[in-house]
Amino acid sequence: MRVAGTFASDVLRSVARRITSLSGMQQDSEAGTWWRRRCFLRYQILFPSAFGHRGLVALAGRSAPVITLARIVAWLAVLVLLSRTTTGLGASNSPGKPGEPIQLVVGFNPYFAPAWTLAIVLHRELWKPYLPPGSRVDLSVGLRGPVMADYLRTGALHFAYVGDAAVTLAASRSDIRLIAVTMMSQDLCVLVVRADAPVFADPKAGARWLDGKRIATTAGTCQGRFTQLVVDREGIRPARIFDLGRESLESAFREGRIDAAGVPEPGASDLVVRGIARRLTSSLIYGEWDASFIATSDGLLRARPDVVNGWLAAELAAQRFLSDSRNADEVVRILAPRARLVSDRALRKALFEAYPEAQGGSPVRAVFPFAFTAEATDTVRKIHVYLRQRGLVTAGEPRKDVIVREWTERILAAQKLKSPVGVLRAVSATGAGS
Repeated sequence: MRVAGTFASDVLRSVARRITSLSGMQQDSEAGTWWRRRCFLRYQILFPSAFGHRGLVALAGRSAPVITLARIVAWLAVLVLLSRTTTGLGASNSPGKPGEPIQLVVGFNPYFAPAWTLAIVLHRELWKPYLPPGSRVDLSVGLRGPVMADYLRTGALHFAYVGDAAVTLAASRSDIRLIAVTMMSQDLCVLVVRADAPVFADPKAGARWLDGKRIATTAGTCQGRFTQLVVDREGIRPARIFDLGRESLESAFREGRIDAAGVPEPGASDLVVRGIARRLTSSLIYGEWDASFIATSDGLLRARPDVVNGWLAAELAAQRFLSDSRNADEVVRILAPRARLVSDRALRKALFEAYPEAQGGSPVRAVFPFAFTAEATDTVRKIHVYLRQRGLVTAGEPRKDVIVREWTERILAAQKLKSPVGVLRAVSATGAGS
């Protein structure tokens, strides 16, 4: 496997130093903050969908953001360099004929736990026994919805591991399909509150406390959908709902600008472990589900059934591996280099450890359906309803051909398995849910 854009990462580091000097950013007295902010610059460019639409603005820290011409020029320069140094992205890539080696490009956000099976597939090279000899897999990160859809259509990206955005992709392009479910959970897109908030008797009492409070989340995501669900179900009226990304949340909590935030794992556990926030509630309390899917193009399904079958066989193996809590140590080791902004402690807590029931903790952290079960299909429908209400997709029902079931169903039948292929149960840990 080769990670696309390795050279671009080096370029980003140098550009980050230049931008921080141009903006007059001074070293913060908090240990490690200077280093973290430089890294945040790199990752906000690479993972804009994870950090929200404000991009560099969030780097301003505790002082009011100032957007200078130098910042804008440097940011544009980075984007140009990225487009020239990433492998295959932005250019048409013929899938070839069945049986021929293929250079696959796959994408995911390592700061979105439901997509973590991709990291397992890549690190353990689970794809090698299933793809034609001589094939290669490259990893792409940081692609946003519209660009991802274009790259899937042209063949520059073959498989995308995404959450609610998968439904946006499929709704925006008639040739994008959802072919598998990587993970479902009622415990991975949650609400957290500031660390000094009152201690609540139960999650719904905490949710009602949000009336008149300031809440941050990101629209079009699982955390945005869950935040809106809580607002609607509890009939509360927040003072304001901010559209903030992951890095902005830390400074917003520390400065007292927000009282709560909708966050996916591992970001939620990262805020908890560092004492910035405390968990409030989860989808479990409202009987709802979060999910991540594999999106691909109809063109790849038609041209390379061998590759699709091979990749999904590798994904199945990854789901069975990740669903076993005995593999927690190895999973953390695999994810740590890809999610550098989150500690090993937070990575473990995000997926494997138990949170208290009073904070919406579930004894089951994740379910691995692999195939589109009735629950997974209904979750796609509910995501589409939310996106439609937010004006993020056109009116009407999802197209009937958005979900393609037969690929996963054939693989399960061939291996004499049934959905779900794994259930990950929470393990206790000292300080869980602190």
